[in-house]
Amino acid sequence: MPARPKENTVDMERRESDKIVAEGVHYTYQDADGAALGGVDMSVHAGEFLAVLGHNGSGKSTLAKLMNALYVPTQGNLWVVGLDTRNDDLVFDIRQHAGMVFQRPRAAFVRRTCCPADKSSAWPSRASSR
Repeated sequence: MPARPKENTVDMERRESDKIVAEGVHYTYQDADGAALGGVDMSVHAGEFLAVLGHNGSGKSTLAKLMNALYVPTQGNLWVVGLDTRNDDLVFDIRQHAGMVFQRPRAAFVRRTCCPADKSSAWPSRASSR
């Protein structure tokens, strides 16, 4: 009987002790010529802060969306507190640990769900916020 293939190469102890573990993570957008991310390997431990810097189009937002399970790696593995981001049943649990703040939170989808619809809203207009 052939050996059962390993689910991944990161041992369970490491996945549980590190808050975020990426191993060989690649992501390619549909119909794209090349990969947005290629071969990301990293660990973020409890209590650490992470800053991701790069030029436009370098994959920063893609990486954040992968960590939040908005996207699934096209190759490689990504775990948040030991939870596999590929598992659809774990998305809610993953998002309890990995969140993101949008660059312009007022323009994010949450605006329509949390703010009054009338014009007297506390949100400043675009012109007054500059």
